[in-house]
Amino acid sequence: MTDASTNDRRRPESVSEPPSSPLEILKQVGPGLIIAANIVGSGELIMTTKTGAEAGIALLWLIMLGCVVKVFVQLELGRFAISHGETTLSSLNRVPGPRLGRINWVVMMWGFMMLTTVGQLGGIVGGVGQALAQTIPITGDVQEAVRIPSEDNIRTLVDFQLLQEGKAPVRDNELATRLEKLTESQRQRFERQMAWVAQDLNNLGDRGEH
Repeated sequence: MTDASTNDRRRPESVSEPPSSPLEILKQVGPGLIIAANIVGSGELIMTTKTGAEAGIALLWLIMLGCVVKVFVQLELGRFAISHGETTLSSLNRVPGPRLGRINWVVMMWGFMMLTTVGQLGGIVGGVGQALAQTIPITGDVQEAVRIPSEDNIRTLVDFQLLQEGKAPVRDNELATRLEKLTESQRQRFERQMAWVAQDLNNLGDRGEH
């Protein structure tokens, strides 16, 4: 009985010559570029940057470990697939473990991951669309929303103005303590931010008073 994992091995006479012209190279590389672009998901665009901003260099070792492991796994898996004349999924289907019919558990996990990337791509498109709408507003509603300060900025401005008048803040009772811990440059940046919020409210006219 023939092993199912060896059915797609290519015979020497069926192996095509490597492309030499730019057009032929593009035909071979093009699909790979699409898959590679699909791999870069919201984890790289959102969660990685968010984690780096919150944890700093505390998780730098994890990035270094991931880069090292990823390089060797991809190199060896690619060499195995080329030397054995079979696809990467066929190579992964050789891994021992539970099976559903002829499908290995690793291939099943890969299929589930590819299905979840559909929702992931939707989240990326939505996030990029919101960023573009705020950066380059097209409709009047978006332009108006960008000019309106957030509720948190307005409440901070009110507390800051109360502190300047010698009164107790309404919402953040520790605002004075946090301001004392700021450096001179940080305090100047905070005061500029509050000035921008006050200017935005003044530009709103009567709507900024409610």
